[in-house]
Amino acid sequence: MLDEAVKETEKPLSKIVSGLLLKDDSASVDLNLVNCLRANMSICDNSKKDRIVVAIQNPLSKSVSHYVRLPVDNENYKITGPEDDGDITFDIFDTIHPFDFVTDGEPATKELVFLAKDLPPLGVKLYYVEKIDDASDKYHKFEDIADVKSFGDDNNGFTIDDNGKLAWVTINGQLVNLQQDFLYYKRMASGQASGAYIFRPDGSAIPIKEKLTTVKYALGSLVDEVYQVFDDEITQIIKVYKGEEDSYLEFD
Repeated sequence: MLDEAVKETEKPLSKIVSGLLLKDDSASVDLNLVNCLRANMSICDNSKKDRIVVAIQNPLSKSVSHYVRLPVDNENYKITGPEDDGDITFDIFDTIHPFDFVTDGEPATKELVFLAKDLPPLGVKLYYVEKIDDASDKYHKFEDIADVKSFGDDNNGFTIDDNGKLAWVTINGQLVNLQQDFLYYKRMASGQASGAYIFRPDGSAIPIKEKLTTVKYALGSLVDEVYQVFDDEITQIIKVYKGEEDSYLEFD
């Protein structure tokens, strides 16, 4: 029901956003904007086209900057922003998972990342994204961890230990010891079993795994990423966005 409702709002929303961008009230244009509702599974047919327009809306009453991620299948692009922004810096990384279990769509293999700066309050900015055939140094493949243990910069970043797990984070220049584990509980074998409305664990939580199956990294100009595989069920990418006052860490 929600999916159908969101799709139903796409057409009028496209006209509204298009109208907000017009300087002449007498003009009329429709950019035919659509949502990519399955971008979290790297599925977005529109973002894999040769040329697209990306509309970034700021629903807040203050100016903000936001990192944008688009599923793509190419290694080089040209991104042009509004007049004041000019050509936009970007990175390209591999996706967190091939999503090969998906049968009703074709997941992209890469993600395009760029910073939409100073989005106006309750406003919209347009970015033009175009495929380029030339070779690019913006595509950062995941490499096996060797001597690299720290990521980000002095203001915001993180450090992993020899097992590839999170050990330290730096937030606003402050170094903090931080450990992250994935754990599970066994259910009680007797009495009322755990279910939708009750939680009855049998003992303490049990760590999934001390040593990771796979640890890789990629260093970009905007973001550093560490790719971790704990087991068949858990894959994580830790991301740190760099060089901005409002940079942050993200766990995907």
